[in-house]
Amino acid sequence: AGCARSHDDATSDAARDTARPSATPSTAGPSAGVAADGTAIPGGKPTWLDELPDPSGVDRTDPEAVMRAYVITAFTWDTRVDATSAYATQRAAIYLTAALRQAAADYDPDTAKGQAEFTQAAQHDAYTTVSVRSVVEEGLDPDTDGDVRRIVHFLVTTTPRDGTSTATVAEDAWVTATQDNGQWAITAMQTQLTQN
Repeated sequence: AGCARSHDDATSDAARDTARPSATPSTAGPSAGVAADGTAIPGGKPTWLDELPDPSGVDRTDPEAVMRAYVITAFTWDTRVDATSAYATQRAAIYLTAALRQAAADYDPDTAKGQAEFTQAAQHDAYTTVSVRSVVEEGLDPDTDGDVRRIVHFLVTTTPRDGTSTATVAEDAWVTATQDNGQWAITAMQTQLTQN
């Protein structure tokens, strides 16, 4: 319970789908501003992390697959590569609608506020991983307007490279996707910490 956060404009935190072993991730894949499949990252600053799902493998005809990829990407960050946790949501913007991607392109992730968690993690040379636990339908008859709404239950693990303890938090994300140019894209996400 508690601590609701909004990610409607893709300017917030970070993500990943399967729990990773304790191995340290590689620092970065392709060059800054480009996802693993060559897709331009809005704003051009973030570097795609090797640990993220390759966008070319995400089934854009499946709204839940897009939601999983978005949550994973939006909550996965690495203090060796990223200047703020907002670099993660900037990377995740590739899964947004065209209009929201354009808005994300105008956002500078270096100006992100509320970076206490990231700053503390940076002191321990840390990175995050995300494990999606489940994706469930939201509410009664939620998909009648053409949008798809789901609740994504996930865990975010922060792993310090300096040997200090890892920390895992459980979160729920209320995610909405819509058809955009013949494929599913994210229009909104709100998250809340959960008990476990």
